[in-house]
Amino acid sequence: MSLARVLADEDEEDRQGGGSSPAHAPLALWNWWTLGLLLVALAPRLIYLFGISNPENAGDGLYTDVYQHWQIAYLTKEIGLSHGLRLWDLKGVEYFWGTLHPIVLVILFFVTGSTDIVLARIQSLAFGSLSVVLIFHLCRRYWNLPVAVAATAFAAFAPTSVFNDASGMLEPMGVSLSLLGIWLLPKRSLGAGIAWGLATAARPEAWLSSSGLVLASFLRRGTVRRWFLMLLGFGTVMAAQMAFLNARTGNPIYPLYWNFLANAAGQWMKPLVASQQSARPWFIVLWAIATAGLLMTLWRRPRSYLLLLYGFGSWAIGLFVILPRYLGKGSRWVAWLTAGVLLAGTQLTWIPIETAYTSTASPWNTDVATGRYIASIFGQPDYRGGALNLPPPDHPEVTYSLVHYGGLDGRHFISQLYDPFYYLPPGYHYAAHPVTAGTLLQCWLSTTKTSIFVMPDDRADYLAYAADHPAWFEMVGRVADYGWTIEAVHIPAPSPQTCAQVALDARAGGQ
Repeated sequence: MSLARVLADEDEEDRQGGGSSPAHAPLALWNWWTLGLLLVALAPRLIYLFGISNPENAGDGLYTDVYQHWQIAYLTKEIGLSHGLRLWDLKGVEYFWGTLHPIVLVILFFVTGSTDIVLARIQSLAFGSLSVVLIFHLCRRYWNLPVAVAATAFAAFAPTSVFNDASGMLEPMGVSLSLLGIWLLPKRSLGAGIAWGLATAARPEAWLSSSGLVLASFLRRGTVRRWFLMLLGFGTVMAAQMAFLNARTGNPIYPLYWNFLANAAGQWMKPLVASQQSARPWFIVLWAIATAGLLMTLWRRPRSYLLLLYGFGSWAIGLFVILPRYLGKGSRWVAWLTAGVLLAGTQLTWIPIETAYTSTASPWNTDVATGRYIASIFGQPDYRGGALNLPPPDHPEVTYSLVHYGGLDGRHFISQLYDPFYYLPPGYHYAAHPVTAGTLLQCWLSTTKTSIFVMPDDRADYLAYAADHPAWFEMVGRVADYGWTIEAVHIPAPSPQTCAQVALDARAGGQ
């Protein structure tokens, strides 16, 4: 059951059939058959979303990035669009994952009039269901109906697929666009290029995978005849995306740089813990196997090589293409039985999945309570006309709770990420520069109209400043779970000239 044998057998079929026409008449992507497949894929995902999981809890602490993506889209709608076409975030990672997901989510917010996290989860499962449909059509095109049915069954019903697709993460969008590009070739090469370009805007990994698919597509004669349209589609999307990223971040390859190049240089990724280091040899083995398969696929280049390069269908190929060749046509029932047993066996993974998801209920309840509590304070008449100054790191669930359960408007939110110390040299602290740093903090709090300051216990600069100016701060609450003190701010506003001068003094190292 080697990959070389699969590729060799496919090449033999290509030569027998002229090397260009598929073994089966292709189905149109949109027809009643496809609609049925789409409904089959949607059913378990919708059942899980609304019948098993808490639709509002995408996995607090397990899938925290879902709320980070929601936060970017929500703040883009509330704040970013009023500053031109600009993404917005409290944590400063608005361009880290790409631009397409937040833009699509913003459109959904406007169309539906809602900003519920459920929209992000529905968007995710819709793209995941589209991937199931595309897997069926691609496997049927390149192999046969049994391969397509088996691969589709796993894609539609495997617990990991259902859970991930209903989570609200980015991957389903990027995967479906990549598969769509493969399906569009060779006859719709312009659309394929556009789809692969959009995939790079949906997921940083697609900067590599889509570029690889574009290059690999030139290795077959049927695609080379249409190279111009494919490059036109891919190049146009990439040029527009890179121009936008360069205008907003100063780096035209911002997601690629921070997800791969900067990580490789150790500028972003945290050091590996012991458990991760112990797993490294296994990942090296898997990488070696994957690399060998990739090179073999590029060498043989069967009709299905783009799909194989992208990594789909290998087990289904083995069961329904290779096995009958070795054991004869009578082994087909063995393949179906094996596929059924494997699919049934995968359902056992619901046990660890549900165990992990159930563990998120407690942090979710904490975040909901925290959001309600802070909102109840900020919503008081003395404070709601100002700004809510929030800690930035890793609490987008609290932001969601402030909006969804607390009824607050995101335009009132100020991130502590961009406080005065963000613009000063590392190691510049209030204790060493109380006059200059203190005036900078005073200017920042007054110009942002901060009325409620959520002060973390680990921000020594804030604590020391508040201790030195007790008349300007009034403790009105406490979030013990996160070590946050909630302070009402009554601070006099310095003159603009004072703020401008102290900023110059700070850059010069003034006291």
